[in-house]
Amino acid sequence: VGSEMCIRDSITPDSFYDGGINSSLDKVLKRIEEDIRNGAKIFEFGGKSSKPNFDDISAEEEWSRIEKYIEAVKKEFPDIVLALDSDTEEVIEKGLDAGIDIINDFNGFTSEGKLKLVEKYKPALVVMNNGRFDEIPNLKNYLENYFDERVKAILETGIEREKISIDPGVGYSSNNSMNTPEDMERIKSVKYLRDMRLPIMIAISRKSFNEKIFFQILNFHVYSFLKLICLRTCLWLMPLLLKSVVYSPAVLLLLVVC
Repeated sequence: VGSEMCIRDSITPDSFYDGGINSSLDKVLKRIEEDIRNGAKIFEFGGKSSKPNFDDISAEEEWSRIEKYIEAVKKEFPDIVLALDSDTEEVIEKGLDAGIDIINDFNGFTSEGKLKLVEKYKPALVVMNNGRFDEIPNLKNYLENYFDERVKAILETGIEREKISIDPGVGYSSNNSMNTPEDMERIKSVKYLRDMRLPIMIAISRKSFNEKIFFQILNFHVYSFLKLICLRTCLWLMPLLLKSVVYSPAVLLLLVVC
């Protein structure tokens, strides 16, 4: 069992956490410096919200929101690992050209364009399932078939299997993510997805289903996250990468079980 701390900044005016009020460059750099002292190793940027019913934006706008942060962080902290949360081919390519190490795609690298970028750059990947607009009669079969298919397609690019992580997509359930029972089943899916022998990421904090389960408003979702950790233990949710905002919108505590 090992652990890493990762810092995530959503540079979006419609962020589901703070609406972008914590996104000034000076604040971000100071926060990263502090979090490095606290042991953080990985820092992820995202320029577009993927919350339910989000408003899509152009690739140019998405990249313009994060470009200066990536450049500044690379200059100030050249040894840290940088990740990019994006499903946009043009933004992914610009990020890789700028030195991004990890690409986190909530649509699971399903396009030929993204697979070509994986083949060219060979970055580390987080492959997520987005089931918001799918019919899912059996979640276990659906997720197993989805990840078998995605991992096979990604491996055909020549990338090493060790660079692939999977994410069952809590908050991206059918019925456009308004399916709390399914979200809970996605959390529990690590019990069988671990058989793929790949790292698993599960993002549960600041998600709206916490309100339905624990009757807590957004600012208290961190406490819901802690309750779900207790629930995870009770349900024997073993090897996983549990991602959550802790104490501030920038801090993600990553618990890695390998």
